[in-house]
Amino acid sequence: MRTLEPIGIATQLDNVLQGQPTAEKLAIQMKIEHVTANVDKVVKINEAKVWNVSIDGKYIEYTLTKNGPLFYYPIQYAKIELL
Repeated sequence: MRTLEPIGIATQLDNVLQGQPTAEKLAIQMKIEHVTANVDKVVKINEAKVWNVSIDGKYIEYTLTKNGPLFYYPIQYAKIELL
């Protein structure tokens, strides 16, 4: 399994006040592209097993049970585990 760690949680406030560093923007874009290309391999988000995973721009959408309600979370801040 491969884990993609959250990006920029510790610097959220600084990023709002001072702007997001270019390196962080690139890392976020690469993470979004990687998750989008491998959406069928996502098995956990923030340590929880997930189903029905899809991508909507900067957000990852999922259910916590096979037929449960839909949740969404910013890909940037999500800890995502892939097969």
